[in-house]
Amino acid sequence: MQTIADPVAAAVGKLGSVFVIVASAVHGVDFAIDGFVLSALVENWEAATDPVTQETAVAQADLVLTIMGGTSFTFQTLYGLAIGTLAGATLASREYPRWLCWMGIVGGAGWGTIGLLVFVQMPSVQFWMVFPATLLASAWQIGIGWIAWQRSRVGPGTHNPTHSQTEGNEDGT
Repeated sequence: MQTIADPVAAAVGKLGSVFVIVASAVHGVDFAIDGFVLSALVENWEAATDPVTQETAVAQADLVLTIMGGTSFTFQTLYGLAIGTLAGATLASREYPRWLCWMGIVGGAGWGTIGLLVFVQMPSVQFWMVFPATLLASAWQIGIGWIAWQRSRVGPGTHNPTHSQTEGNEDGT
């Protein structure tokens, strides 16, 4: 959040960054389990010569999939918290378009809430419900990323994302 000048908003942004780091770590563990543990269990099942060993491999895979369900929606919830917090920081900074900031807050809050509700297995909440929130959060990320990139091209201390668009030749064209 180096593009935020307000110290309170920047501190909130740093908190959001912590959520991103923790979510990414949990996401990495989830992918490691998926890529290594499940494939090893499949190999064990394929190599099994008796039904008891095959059933054991299937039971182990079911357990691993249950664990992955927990890690999956843990990182989903944490990513939602991260986006919501980072979007809150951009709103508090008063340096970014308010509508875009609110898009990130709503998307992040929805993502985190739906992730949590799926994690606790709320019967009426389905996995697909997280997608509208993640679309809003993704749009926020693209918008904020674009603005921050434009600001970095203009130079430090200039927070006008359209400034580079108004620059022209020496004669003003």
